[in-house]
Amino acid sequence: MTGFPGLINVTQPQAQVSGDELPGEWIRMRRSLIPSLFLLPRGDLTDDTRADRDPQRGPLNPPPGHCNFETGDCGYTQKKKAKKGHWLRIRGQTPTSYTGPKGDHTLGVGYYMYIEASHMLPKQSAQLMSTELRGSAGPQCLIFFYHMYGSGTGTLNVLLHKGDRERLLWTRQGEQSVSWMKATVDYECYTRHWIIFEAMRGSSIRSDIAIDDIVFKKGPCKDPGDSIQYSGFSENLNEIEY
Repeated sequence: MTGFPGLINVTQPQAQVSGDELPGEWIRMRRSLIPSLFLLPRGDLTDDTRADRDPQRGPLNPPPGHCNFETGDCGYTQKKKAKKGHWLRIRGQTPTSYTGPKGDHTLGVGYYMYIEASHMLPKQSAQLMSTELRGSAGPQCLIFFYHMYGSGTGTLNVLLHKGDRERLLWTRQGEQSVSWMKATVDYECYTRHWIIFEAMRGSSIRSDIAIDDIVFKKGPCKDPGDSIQYSGFSENLNEIEY
């Protein structure tokens, strides 16, 4: 595969990816045939913006930390940039074959965040940090969907950042499934804090890692998570290719 300059042809003939030479830029992918029910705001299809430069777009602001990435990044920012990888916002299939999802979890034709392993070195990581979250006197539940498919898949961590310290809450390593998986994370924090999604590239470029549909709820998690979930309009979206 190639880098981001200009237009890049991907495996699906009706899709194109556009961007620039900066690895931190979001990838924009357009499809010629998208059901009108799922057409997104015009500005979202034409304005290329960095994940850490345009906190939120769209008529409604979701609660802090919540995000399906359909109308922006909901205030999530790249925690570290120098000589590190970057989380990218994309629509459709990732450019590298045999890794990454073929569509988002929300709609199948919407947006999600992922790391492009071909632009990173082995064990290089990217961190995506939430907006400031309020503490709670009781347990809290973080729910999100993740995609870890590829023979060289690395590690996905969820960290709690409070003050100058970070604590590991959840981790998965290696290839998990060709489909989107649901994760539920119980944690407690009485003061303001941030949640960080950290993805680390594995041994090869077939190491794309993606996240989508992040939700926070009060109280303990009732669903154990990590169950195979339906993704998009058809199960064919995430079939393994041989």
